[in-house]
Amino acid sequence: MPAYGTVVYKCTKPDASVYYQAEPCNAEQDIQKVLDCYNRPLTKPEERQIDRGLKQQRKQLLKQRQTEKRAAQQAAKQAKAAAKRSKRLETKCAKIKQKIEVINQHYRTGYTIQQGIVLNRKLAEYQAERQKYCSYE
Repeated sequence: MPAYGTVVYKCTKPDASVYYQAEPCNAEQDIQKVLDCYNRPLTKPEERQIDRGLKQQRKQLLKQRQTEKRAAQQAAKQAKAAAKRSKRLETKCAKIKQKIEVINQHYRTGYTIQQGIVLNRKLAEYQAERQKYCSYE
């Protein structure tokens, strides 16, 4: 049985015998007739089966798109949080550096022994904070 949508050649020999083939008839004395095979209409069960398959494909595609959208939103949210965290750390680092600069100015202007002890303790504290929060330097 030929596949639907193909072309079949009906060949008749001079002795009236008939044969069918996919290629054009061979002999020049054969009579050739072209038969087009068309698709037959679908039955209701076949239509339902195709519809079910298409519906499943649409569901899978929709689910995949939703998953990709969710992943993109989550990545954007994480990037925004990382940028916010980085900005916050930069600000904190700048404040710590400013405090260290203020202490260095006190060192340059002069101080008593008691003030020197307090300045040394604060400077050590701020340098530890700078090491913790200004790690990118």
